[in-house]
Amino acid sequence: MGSSSAVVTAMVITAAVVSAMVVMSAVVPAMVVVSVNRGPSRVRPAPDPCPTTYTPKALRGPRSARHRVLTGPHAPSARAGSAGYERGPEGVCRIMENIGSDKMAWWHPHPRGAAHRCSGRSRPPGSGPALGGELMMREGKRMRQAGVLDVGCHSALLTVARRPKGGTLEPVLSRKVRLRLHQSLGPDGRLRESGVRSVQRAVTEAASADPQLRLPEVFAFATSVIRDAPNRDEVIDRVAHATGIRLRVLPGEEEARLAYAAARRWAAPTGGPLLVLDIGGGTLEIASGTADQPRTVLSLPLGARTVTREWLPGGTAPSKRRLAELRRHLRRSLSSLPDLPQAEPGGQVLACSKTFTQLSRLAAAGKNRPPRTPQRLTLPALRTTVPLLAASSPKRRGRLPGISPHRAEQSLAGALIAEALMETCGVDSVTICPWSTREGLLLERLGGARTD
Repeated sequence: MGSSSAVVTAMVITAAVVSAMVVMSAVVPAMVVVSVNRGPSRVRPAPDPCPTTYTPKALRGPRSARHRVLTGPHAPSARAGSAGYERGPEGVCRIMENIGSDKMAWWHPHPRGAAHRCSGRSRPPGSGPALGGELMMREGKRMRQAGVLDVGCHSALLTVARRPKGGTLEPVLSRKVRLRLHQSLGPDGRLRESGVRSVQRAVTEAASADPQLRLPEVFAFATSVIRDAPNRDEVIDRVAHATGIRLRVLPGEEEARLAYAAARRWAAPTGGPLLVLDIGGGTLEIASGTADQPRTVLSLPLGARTVTREWLPGGTAPSKRRLAELRRHLRRSLSSLPDLPQAEPGGQVLACSKTFTQLSRLAAAGKNRPPRTPQRLTLPALRTTVPLLAASSPKRRGRLPGISPHRAEQSLAGALIAEALMETCGVDSVTICPWSTREGLLLERLGGARTD
């Protein structure tokens, strides 16, 4: 009798387990899959029901081993739209709530950062190599993805993103390889042999971030440092021969148009006057309009690197007189343009470049800003950064708040260009926009692209 009872009990338990597995397989596609590794931000499909599942209530509950994992030194960071990155269980729960998911599957990393482990099993198929160190998550349903490889003076950046219907861009993968092409430019702007080899290496490393990524789907382009080089065609041919990826070049006016389209989408496409300012390394882009596409686009050879090479050798002003001459040159060059857009009453002015971003951080150093508000840079605050940068060597500037060491040499020129641009366009303050040409390409390729 006791034996029959045990058999019946075992059958009941087995049936319950099978039922639970069936239910589990039904809900897994709606889960958020979170994985911590040393690789780039990576989105992947929900795997088979191997990982443990947690609910927001459990994650917010009493401290436990999993809570310590989520809040420890290797805690993942969760992308929550424009709110930026949030650490710990609260950030993960926020993402789950944002996409309407009530469960999370947790893939525990190997203690030494090797392949992910779960009940003795290896990483789920298709998860890609462990190359960076950010949160990986995905809503179960498949979405169309697009990739852009942006090769500039300071980095080669591969960005893969998706866009839900009616939604905004969601990052899938990001891989940046540092470059220092400004150190490989000849007096005439020609890219030397060391620069060509560094571009080949950077493109190879960036593209290998995801071996499953089909290269024809990636729009690879080079910015002005290669576009305007006298040996541009040779550089592009050699990179294509070494990597299988042929870099394209976009006219400055097209970069301005794409930056405008991205800024319009980022600011919410509600119409109204919009002025977009983008200080690059080689050129300065300006675009304005009232619709999704700009009415006016300009591209001028007044980028921060260009002005530094022509006016501020080594990144420093030899005298106050030279500084005054450069200021007059910039104002004269801009004010002489008959179609220079002006800020309009009630309109928005967005600044889309690392130059503006770093200057806004420097100007705001020491000030308390409310969290999750758009960064702004006013003209009076910008003017306070010029004497500080002018009095500092490039090495010392790299230690100032907001100024990155690899852009320190051209930061003084960037501040002077931004000052002249805001003055001649009648701008009192700008809102810092994190989207520019790269995001414009992604948006168009994901939503009926105009770009081939």
